[in-house]
Parts: sequence; C-alpha cells; structure tokens
Amino acid sequence: MRKIKFRAKDRETGEWVYSGKFGLAEFFYGIEDGQLDGETLGEYIGLPDKNGKEIYEGDWLKWSDNFFKIIYDTFNGCWYGEPHIDNPFIGILTARSFPKSEIIGNIYQDSHLLDKSEV
Repeated sequence: MRKIKFRAKDRETGEWVYSGKFGLAEFFYGIEDGQLDGETLGEYIGLPDKNGKEIYEGDWLKWSDNFFKIIYDTFNGCWYGEPHIDNPFIGILTARSFPKSEIIGNIYQDSHLLDKSEV
C-alpha cells in the first residue's frame, strides 16, 4: 500500500513542506490558516522516478525526449502524464513508465516549461 503524502509551498519561505514531516492534520491546518499555499498542493503518487525521487502531482517528467505533466484523472481514478505539446504521435504517459522517467521540475517553480515553444 502506498503512503498518503502531500506537499505544498510555504507562503513565507517559498520552500516545499511535506505532510510526512508533520502529519496530515497539521499539514492541512497549515493550508487552512494560510501558512501553506493551497494552490501548490500536490499528492504523492506512490511511485519514484528513475533516480528514486518521489513523484508528486504537478511534477514535470522527462521520458524518451518528451515532457509530461503529472495529473490525476478523477473519472478513471488514475495518475498519468499529460504530454507537454499537442502532437498526435505522443500519447499519455502511464504509471508503468513513471519509474523509467526523470523529474525535471514542477508546474509551480518551473513555469518556463509551460511555454510550448521552448521545448
């Protein structure tokens, strides 16, 4: 069974705060009282990348020279990687490929990756 963990940015320091450091109740209280930025809230997906780094919702992964944003599909109840660019030859990245990919950033700190013309 995977660990249920979350992360969010501290509004004061800009550093990531992880729920494992405090516990879920204290972590979500930090969001409620405004210390943590709820807009940056991301859940741990339960899998590491190829370097052993924990993958969180909102991370950018690189796999086979393509870039994917990790999102949760509530309809199908699964995590997947959404392709960075609109290309009919690039499908979604499934969880099976996550451990073969590499985290290159996230949508909150690496907004330049959102500019499709740069990649």
